[in-house]
Amino acid sequence: MAVIDEDRWYRRALIGIAAVAFVLRAADALRRPFHTDERISLQWGALPVKEMLEVVRTLDVHPPLLFLALHGLILVHAPLWVPRLLAAILGTVSVVMLSAIVRIWADQRAALVAGACATVMPVLVFYDTWVRMYVLSDALVLAQFLILSWILTSPEGQRPRRLWLWAAWALATVLAGYTLYLSWFATLAQGLYVLCFRRDRLAGLAVALGCSLLAWTPQMPALLHQLGMGGQTFQSYRGHELGGVLLLSGQATIAPELEGFLATAGAAVAWIWIAIGLCAVLVAARKTLLPWLGAPALITFAYGLATHKLIYLDRYYIFFAYALAAWTGCLVTLAVARRWQLALATTSVLIVGLLALGTAYALDPAFYTADWPAVAAALARSEQPGDLVLAEQGMPYWTMPDDQNILSHEHLFIFYPDQIPKALRAASRHKRVWVIAYEPRGIDPDLVLLSDLGRSFHLVSAQPFNRYLPAEDVVVLLFAR
Repeated sequence: MAVIDEDRWYRRALIGIAAVAFVLRAADALRRPFHTDERISLQWGALPVKEMLEVVRTLDVHPPLLFLALHGLILVHAPLWVPRLLAAILGTVSVVMLSAIVRIWADQRAALVAGACATVMPVLVFYDTWVRMYVLSDALVLAQFLILSWILTSPEGQRPRRLWLWAAWALATVLAGYTLYLSWFATLAQGLYVLCFRRDRLAGLAVALGCSLLAWTPQMPALLHQLGMGGQTFQSYRGHELGGVLLLSGQATIAPELEGFLATAGAAVAWIWIAIGLCAVLVAARKTLLPWLGAPALITFAYGLATHKLIYLDRYYIFFAYALAAWTGCLVTLAVARRWQLALATTSVLIVGLLALGTAYALDPAFYTADWPAVAAALARSEQPGDLVLAEQGMPYWTMPDDQNILSHEHLFIFYPDQIPKALRAASRHKRVWVIAYEPRGIDPDLVLLSDLGRSFHLVSAQPFNRYLPAEDVVVLLFAR
């Protein structure tokens, strides 16, 4: 009877999972229009380093490592698809690292299931191609967890190897800190785990963490300046705090940027899935690092409550999707060991559903970010000399910086509510006014701009460019006297 080489089978299966992960992310990266945040990243990355650091410090709420990396790509004249494809590669590497972490603390079956779930998790497929700091931060945090796993499971006699591993962990930690401030919550979670379960490694952790903090000290003044900028107070979202929290489970896993019934259904499924997965990992791997993969999300949420900030946007909890994938791997292993047929059947259906959703986010343009190229084409077809272009949230400035047909007209970018009166005064001097409405209620909840224009002009046309993701809808309206 032939003997099955389990390690070879595992490697082949993992290569297949990584290949699917890359194909999904690369397809998305090469097809989807750039999000406004991505254009901001690219524009700031193109600035001279000194000016870029000052702009990031004063206008953004993130550390500068991503912008410095983009600056390097821009210096060598890399095409715009290169950072997108690099992000897809990083997302694929993250899937492989998650599988390695789960294999160390559980078994090969759990590792492959975790990798498969992360491969098709919609929030990862959606954000792993963004030219933003999220995919890089997740990869560095997973590297931290993987290196710490190696350290904690290495035999006592391998002290020189552990020294090198602690140095690698410290490097990953400081790089993550220069990529996304919230990554420090992942570092805190790892420190709490060592304190609770592996005090024999506490000294090594303390030294490595001290080195990381020392190397990160130059960023501290920028963080102190940015603390007052990040997040939104609960007062800005009166009456919506609980709803946002309840929807967060789905937004950060299987239903990113969806709204309405689908978002509610996704959140309900996700909360049940999280509860069952957490129970499974606490039974199967309670004293391992795997339950602690979910701790950064919990700490982030607690920080938001403590500082009175609303930071429950899905993109701040992307890493939790990896935790849920790892817990699902443990659930399958536990269900197989205890012959829980119903649990296995339910998990199989869930993974098939994930595959369908993840594929949709990768291949169906209805799940992409806003269709700015189509918006530019629509304006170019019908614009006339003397037109005024009003852009709510100012997005054409970021998304179509090279479109001279738009920027050659008189235009105003409306970023704040107090800019609406100025826009209306400018409109009164023109016969035709275009409005690009992108998430208009974010800055004009009562739609004052559109209402006032409707009283002074008549609406000639309204061209919607809709997605399944309401936050990515754009409407181009033409008003004329």
